[in-house]
Amino acid sequence: MKECLFELLARFLAWTPIVKFTWWFSKDKTYYHLDGYVKRYWCMPRWMLKKVYRTKENTSDYHLKGLTTFYYFEPKPWVPGLLQLRQHHYFGPDPSLLHHDHPADSRTFVQAGFMHDEVVENDYIIRYEVFGGLKRTAFRPAEQLHRLIKVFESHKSLSISGAKCITLWQRGKTRREWGFVDNDGKWIHNKEYLK
Repeated sequence: MKECLFELLARFLAWTPIVKFTWWFSKDKTYYHLDGYVKRYWCMPRWMLKKVYRTKENTSDYHLKGLTTFYYFEPKPWVPGLLQLRQHHYFGPDPSLLHHDHPADSRTFVQAGFMHDEVVENDYIIRYEVFGGLKRTAFRPAEQLHRLIKVFESHKSLSISGAKCITLWQRGKTRREWGFVDNDGKWIHNKEYLK
């Protein structure tokens, strides 16, 4: 029943005026952009966000190595996870060939286009999932290893930002560290892998 409700919500969120409104509402509230892969925007009021400044010395993120100082937005501590929505604009697959997990559970609503995920289950069994079209929502536990291997475009996604796939992403409460798993099955912390 719960999944049916999320599918209905996803179909509503994929309605063209809603996709365009969330893009207009979000576009000036950026999170980390990963050039050639994804641009991410907070889809929540500005008063619920705080601006965070970083310098080259206090980040290990590989996509920021050319910058000396930068800023991004993140939710204020009192904002519940249910309201922490981001719109993601995907331009290509994950830049890493390794599977990764996340610091929190999350739910994805595909608003336009399609995404093709490679998911690891029981250590080495890999299954493939396609989201978009009839299946527009996905729940991902923080521990689940996956990798986005392809994104497909639709007329709605191209007309908004040039992205191939647009999603709304809802994050749960942070409950663990995250990282990548190498070909030998060894888990590597994200800061170690990305430095």
